[in-house]
Amino acid sequence: MPSKVELQKAIQKALGTNTFHPTGASGGGCINEGSVYETDDGLVYVKTNDRWLSKEVFDGEMAGLMEIASTGTIRVPEPKIVVQSPKGNDSALVMEYIDMSSCRNQNTLGTHLARMHLHNLGRKDEMDYVTRFGFHIDTSCGFNKQPNDWNRDWVTFFTTERLGHQFFLLQKEGLGGDAEYELWYELKHRIPYFFAGISEIIPALLHGDLWSGNVAQTNDSQKVPVIFDPACFYGHHEYDLGITDMFGGFNSSFYDAYHAVIPKEPGFENRHKLYQLFHYLNHWNHFGSGYKDQSIRLTKELIKAVK
Repeated sequence: MPSKVELQKAIQKALGTNTFHPTGASGGGCINEGSVYETDDGLVYVKTNDRWLSKEVFDGEMAGLMEIASTGTIRVPEPKIVVQSPKGNDSALVMEYIDMSSCRNQNTLGTHLARMHLHNLGRKDEMDYVTRFGFHIDTSCGFNKQPNDWNRDWVTFFTTERLGHQFFLLQKEGLGGDAEYELWYELKHRIPYFFAGISEIIPALLHGDLWSGNVAQTNDSQKVPVIFDPACFYGHHEYDLGITDMFGGFNSSFYDAYHAVIPKEPGFENRHKLYQLFHYLNHWNHFGSGYKDQSIRLTKELIKAVK
């Protein structure tokens, strides 16, 4: 409790506000806590976590929100500051408070997401065009670190920094053994074949964890789609769709609108499963053996898909 009080004091000082009172409204999920505070300049939303390295997680999230906002393609809460308690691990990400509800404006969501994915392509002749896959800071999907070392080849980046890293975490935490490693060995040599016959992959800015719990819409008359809690990096645009149909919340109008802007390419369905595998593995690493059978089943299915 003392460190939480110190964190609140540190946030108030960092914001330079005389007023800093909780409104009683709260949110959050299975990883972070969230509360709404009144300040001199209006309401802010404060995400907190008391785990070790939580500041690094919030630093990555803030960088992602800033990167998405810079595209001007889709709404995100404006991030303000990351603060760490001087007397503990407690950290906070302070951002704009947006009054939101479940996203029913799915058609606009699909269009805006596709525009975000195409934003980097649109600046191909500009100095800030991103030519590699990765990000300027490591981010986190949930609370698991995502290594984002820049790489010019998407297949190599995805194989090593995403799937390979997840299998490494399974072994490190004792969740997976030799059988899982053998499956990974079989799959990783097949991964390039999932990308045969498609056009050049241009680095696209990705949200990285686009499940329904990270999507909403504003409660004003415009009903603008909002995305938040990102795990950003530059990668293959299809990656962002991998988790969208794992837990529901996205309907056909979302996919129709998205693919009206970015059509599917050959082999999309198998790559979609490949990108889903990352999220099943990440959930296994986060939440334990409840996701083990799904992860193994999907890995075997992908191995069979490419002979």
